[in-house]
Amino acid sequence: MSSDRENKTLREDILFVAGRVAWRLAQVVLVGAGVIVLFNVISTGVGDTREEKYYVATVKSGLRNLVAEQETYFAENGRYEPSNFRTGDGSDVIVEATATGWRATVTHRRMQYRCGVFVGDIAPPRKGAAPGTPICWKP
Repeated sequence: MSSDRENKTLREDILFVAGRVAWRLAQVVLVGAGVIVLFNVISTGVGDTREEKYYVATVKSGLRNLVAEQETYFAENGRYEPSNFRTGDGSDVIVEATATGWRATVTHRRMQYRCGVFVGDIAPPRKGAAPGTPICWKP
């Protein structure tokens, strides 16, 4: 009889320890999941969203194309072309031109940034910008 009682007590002890191990494992998993969620919230809250990075990249690409178009226009007409327009994706583009240079600034309703580029003898859209190289900043 004592061996049955000892086996029952041993089984209870094993189940008790297994339950404690399972509980500890669950705690570790929950804390790990919480840390991951917190990291994702912080990284997207502090930085830019993936969508905003997409729009910034798209606007910079468009500005590089605009540089090529303005240089072609200048080669054919001897002057730069000023214009204001809205692109199909919702970007508002303002191009200011003089006889010897031009600058463009772009805003988009889905991004917090303003982007710009300049070429020639005109004030850059942002201090520190290099001629012909698109730059984006938060206003």
